Amino acid sequence: MDIISIWVGFGIAGTGVGIDLGATYKVMDNLTVSASLLDLGFIRWRSGVTTVASSDENAKAEINENNYLNYLSRDFMDLKRFNMFEDKNAVAAYTTKLSSTFLAAGEYTLMDDKLSLGAMYSVYFVQPKTLNELTFSATIHPKSWCDAALSYSPIQAGGKSFGMALKLGPVFFGTDYVYFGNNTSTANFYFGVSFPIGQKRPDSI
Repeated sequence: MDIISIWVGFGIAGTGVGIDLGATYKVMDNLTVSASLLDLGFIRWRSGVTTVASSDENAKAEINENNYLNYLSRDFMDLKRFNMFEDKNAVAAYTTKLSSTFLAAGEYTLMDDKLSLGAMYSVYFVQPKTLNELTFSATIHPKSWCDAALSYSPIQAGGKSFGMALKLGPVFFGTDYVYFGNNTSTANFYFGVSFPIGQKRPDSI
């Protein structure tokens, strides 16, 4: 059995190419649909930043109440801890493809574009299993400098997650995933500043 692990130092571990594709189509004045395919590409890892560890399939390690401290005291990545040895002859550069994502969405606007309702279907091509998600959203646009949004994703989190965002002028912040399970509370937040380029959007009355 061989195990490949990646060690990244201060240099460049590898090089690659990534491409994002997307398209938007306005079906009617109030309805817009879009689709995108993200992270199409690969990474070529250099041989100098990889370590190949081989193990003797016949070797066995028994951990019990008498010797477990010996394993805890060792460096976690010490190959000897797992009855492995470094196989320098097997080291070589290799290529991995990026984990791509497919998105398909639709948005319907109401009340002179002050309210919009949307839905997005996401497919994450990851290993060992492709993940699917469906997200519903509602956004209000009371002024050109103010936007607020709320989203709900029922599949992966079992109906126990939601997202929200707020934009005030050039500053925006929010979260696209807040999960409240039985014993876990998880969230990811983002914030930033946007600088629009081009024609200024007219202020709402």
